[in-house]
Amino acid sequence: MSTHSGGSAFLSTTSNFSSGSINWLSLPSACVEVSSVSPPPLEEDAKLAKVMVPVEEEKKKESRELEMMPKTKEDEVEEDDMSEEDRKLKDTLDLLVTQVLKNFAQPKDEALQKSALDKLRDHVRSSTSSMTSVPKPLKFLRPHYKEMKIFFEKMTSPNKVTHLNRRNRSFIKLLSDILSVLAMTMAEQNSRESLKFKLMGSNEPLGSWGHEYIRNLSGEIGVEYNERMKTEAKVTDLNKLIDEIVPFNMKHNADADACDLLMEVDQLEKIKAHITKDNHARVCRYLLSCADYLADTEDRSNVMEIVCTAYKTSGQLCDALRVAMKLNKPELVKEIFAESSAEGEDIGSITKQLALIVGTIKFPVGDMEDEIEDELFDLIGNEP
Repeated sequence: MSTHSGGSAFLSTTSNFSSGSINWLSLPSACVEVSSVSPPPLEEDAKLAKVMVPVEEEKKKESRELEMMPKTKEDEVEEDDMSEEDRKLKDTLDLLVTQVLKNFAQPKDEALQKSALDKLRDHVRSSTSSMTSVPKPLKFLRPHYKEMKIFFEKMTSPNKVTHLNRRNRSFIKLLSDILSVLAMTMAEQNSRESLKFKLMGSNEPLGSWGHEYIRNLSGEIGVEYNERMKTEAKVTDLNKLIDEIVPFNMKHNADADACDLLMEVDQLEKIKAHITKDNHARVCRYLLSCADYLADTEDRSNVMEIVCTAYKTSGQLCDALRVAMKLNKPELVKEIFAESSAEGEDIGSITKQLALIVGTIKFPVGDMEDEIEDELFDLIGNEP
C-alpha cells in the first residue's frame, strides 16, 4: 500500500510540474534525488554554451591556419641547423645588442657600451659592402630592430637630449646610422625610416655602407623631396645627401641611378659636372632614352640640351649635331659648326662630315647661308 501511495504521489507531482505549480517541500525524498540528477538547463547557460562553441572553433581554425602558413626565410634560418660559424655570429650579435641596450650609469660602463656599438657597426658594414642577398647579420638582427628603435626613441626624447654629453651624442649618431641600414630591410613599407635615421646620424661617408644602401636611400630621398616641395619646406639636408650620392654613383658606374635621382629632384643640371670622356657615352644614351618618355615638352628639351652640351664638351660634335637638329635649334647647329672649324685653317674633315649630316636630313640652315662657305653649302645641298 505504501508503494502504491508513493507512486500515486509521484504521478500527481509530475502532473503538477507540467502545470507549473509544484511544492518541492511536499515531494518524497526519492523524487527530489531523481530530479537533482538531471535538472533542466537554465536559459543563461544555454546562451553561454552557444557563445563558447564558436570561440573554440575560431581558435582551432586560427591554429590550423598558422600551421598551413608558408614559413618565412627567418623561420627557416631558426629551424634549420645553423653551422657553427653562423651560430657563433648570431650569439655574438645578440650579446652586442644586449650590451648596447643597457642603461649604464658609470663612465666605465658607457665606454663598454660604445665599444659594443662599434663592433656592431663593423659587422653590419662588412656585410653590406657587397650584397647579392640579405646578409646574415641583417637576418640575425631582425628580432632586435624594434627594441633598438624603442631604445633610440628614449635616448632622443626631449627630456633626455638636454642632459646628453658629447660622448652620448656621438653614441646616438652612430646608433642612428646602424638603424638606418637595418631599416633598409626591416622597416615598414613607405615609412622612409632609413632616411629618417640617416638625417639624425653621423657624417660618415654613405658609400661605406654599400651600393644597395645608397640605392634604397636615393628612392626615399626622391619621395621626401617631392613632399617637402609641396609644402615649401626646406630641403637643405636632402641636398647635402644628394651632393654626396651623385659623385659616388658616377664613380662606381651607376650613372643611371645618379641620373634618376637628379631627375626626381629636378636638379639634372648637376650631372654636367660629373660627365667625363669615359662616362659621357653611357650618360648621354640613358638620358636620350629617358627624354622620349617625358610628357612635358620643356623637360624633354632641357634633358636633350644637357645631352648636347655633354657631347660638345667631350668632343663628339657629330652626336651633338644630331641632338641639336632633333631639338630644331639652328643656333645650336651654328655653334657646333663654329667649334668644328679651327681658326686660320681650311675646312676640316669633321666640318665636312657635319655638313653631310645636315644635308642627309635636309635640315633648314636659314640665315646660316651667308656664313657657310661654298664648299660646305654644296655638301649640305647634296650637290656634286
